Amino acid sequence: KMSRGKEVMVMVAIIILSITIEISQAVHSSSFRQKIDSLHLDLKFTCEECEIGVGIIQGLIESNETESDVENFVIEYCIAKKFDMTDPIVCKGLVHLFGVELFSIIKLEASPTIVCGFLGVCAAPPIPKWQVTFPKEKPPHVPPVPPPFDADKGTILHISDIHLDRLYTEGMNTQCGEPICCRAANGIGNSTETTAGYWGDYNCDLNPPLFETLLSVFEEMDPPDFVFWTGDSPPHDIWEQDHASQINITEYITQRLQASFSQHNTTIFPSIGNHEGVPVNAFPLPPDSSWLYSPLAEKWADWLDMQAQVSFQWGGYFDMEINGFKIISINTNYCNNLNFWLYFDRTGDPGKQLEWLINSLQASEDISQRVYIIGHIPPGTTNCLSNWSGSYNEIINRYEDTIIAQFFGHTHIDQFEIFYEEMNDKKTRPTSIAYIVPSVTSYSNINPSFRLYTYDRKSGYIMESTTYHVDLPQANQNNNPVWEWEYNATTAYNLTTLFPADWDELTHIFETDNTLFQEYNTRVYSGGPNNGCDEKCRKSTICGQRSAISTLVVPCLAHFNISLEDAYVAPDLC
Repeated sequence: KMSRGKEVMVMVAIIILSITIEISQAVHSSSFRQKIDSLHLDLKFTCEECEIGVGIIQGLIESNETESDVENFVIEYCIAKKFDMTDPIVCKGLVHLFGVELFSIIKLEASPTIVCGFLGVCAAPPIPKWQVTFPKEKPPHVPPVPPPFDADKGTILHISDIHLDRLYTEGMNTQCGEPICCRAANGIGNSTETTAGYWGDYNCDLNPPLFETLLSVFEEMDPPDFVFWTGDSPPHDIWEQDHASQINITEYITQRLQASFSQHNTTIFPSIGNHEGVPVNAFPLPPDSSWLYSPLAEKWADWLDMQAQVSFQWGGYFDMEINGFKIISINTNYCNNLNFWLYFDRTGDPGKQLEWLINSLQASEDISQRVYIIGHIPPGTTNCLSNWSGSYNEIINRYEDTIIAQFFGHTHIDQFEIFYEEMNDKKTRPTSIAYIVPSVTSYSNINPSFRLYTYDRKSGYIMESTTYHVDLPQANQNNNPVWEWEYNATTAYNLTTLFPADWDELTHIFETDNTLFQEYNTRVYSGGPNNGCDEKCRKSTICGQRSAISTLVVPCLAHFNISLEDAYVAPDLC
C-alpha cells in the first residue's frame, strides 16, 4: 500500500502533468481543452499542498527512490484514470518527457515555491528585470522618408510555423480527441467532416503533399533577395518527441528549402521556435541547449557565415550582413514564460542575449547600417515574460532609426504589434512595427499561408506586404491546391506607406470603421473559419495591436472600459 506521502506526491505529479499539457500548447481542439479544463476544476490543490507535494518528490529523490519508479507509477495512474482524454501512449510520452525536465529542475534544488509558482498553483516566482544601459546616447530622431515610386525594389519571403507532419494520412480521423490527429493510429474517419483530406485538414498539421506544392511555388516565383524562416518545424506530437526527432525534421525541411532555392543561391535566415525544444518550450540556458543548436548551425552553414554559426551554437541567436543590411535573429525562447529554465536565470538577460543585441545594434548605428530583426514569439504576446519584453522594448525604442522592422510568427494568425516612444502611453509617437506572419500549417482552422515583403533596396523600408494562402476546403474538393494572392496591405487598408505611424493610424480607424475591421479579422485567419469578432473582441484586438509589452494591454482595455476577465483573447494556436 502506498504511503500517504507518496499518494500526495503522485497527485501533485498528475497536477503537474495536467497543467503542463494545458500550458504547453498541446491543447488545440475544443473538446480536448474542455476536458482538461474540467480536470483542472476537479483537482483543487492549494499552494501549500503543492509545495508539500514537491517537497515530497525532492525527498524521494534524496532517499534514492529512482526516477523510473516514480515515473512508472504516474504513468499507471494516468492510464488508469485516463481523464477520458488520452490513450496510454500519450500518457507514457508526456509523463516521460515532462518528468525528465521536472526531475532535472528539482535536482537543481529549485524550491517548492518556484516549482508551484511556475505551474500556476502558487504566485508566480519573480523574474528579475535586467538593467538596460546603452553605450551611447540616442541621437535625435530622423523621420523616415518614403522611397520614390520608381525605387529599386526587392522582395523578402517570410515563412513560419511549418509544423510538418510526415505521418499525416489521408482518410484518417480528424477528431481523435488527442493533441494531434490525422494519423493512421487515429483510425479511419467515420464521416466526411471527420475524415482527413488528401491536401490537409484544419484540425491537423501540414502534410507532405501540400508542402511539396509550396516548394514548387517557391521554385517558380521570381527569387526573393533573401528569406526569413521564423521557427517551429516539428508537428504537434509533443508526447513522442526526442532530440533526434526534432533535429531530423528541421534538417529535412532545411534540405528541401535548400533544394528549392539553390538555383538562385538565396540566403535563408532562420530562427528557433518553442516547438524545437524537448520537451516543448524547454530551452536550458547556454551551453546546455547545444544538442539542438550545434547540429543546426552545421546544417545551416550554407546560409550562415562562421561568426553567425559560432554565435548560434552558443545561444541560438546570431547576426549577419547581407546586401548592405544586417539581419539579427533573436532567440525568443529566452522570453518564453513556459520555459521553466528561465526561472534559474537571476540576471534578467538569459544567455546575455539582450546585451549582445545592444552591441550589435550599436555597431550598426555607428556605420549608419539598417537592420531587420527576426524571431519566433512576438514580444507583446502573453507568452513573452513582461520584464524581458520591457527591456526589449527599451532597446527597440533606443535604436528605432536603425531598425527597419521586426518579423515574428508563433501565433499562427495574421497580426501586427506597434512599439511606442513612451511604452506606457499609446498617444506618443510610434517607433517600430512588428509583422506577425500567419502559419504554413493549417493547425488549426487556418488556411496555410506565406508572405512576400517588397522593400526598397537602398533604404530597406518595407513598401508592401503581400500575403498568399491556399483555400484548404477548395483544394480537397477540387483536388487542386492553388497558392493564391490573398491581399496587399497598402490596398486592403488604404495605406500610403508602411511606417509605424501608418499602422498606428490604422488601429484608430479600426475603432470607428467596423466594416474595415471585420475584413481585417477575416484575414487574421487567412480566410479560414472563425466566429467573427464582436465589440469587445474588436477593442481587445486593437489593444493587442498597440501593446508590444503584454502587461500594457490592461490599461488599454481600461480605456475601453473592458476588464481583463472580459477581454477577448485570440485562440492559442501555437
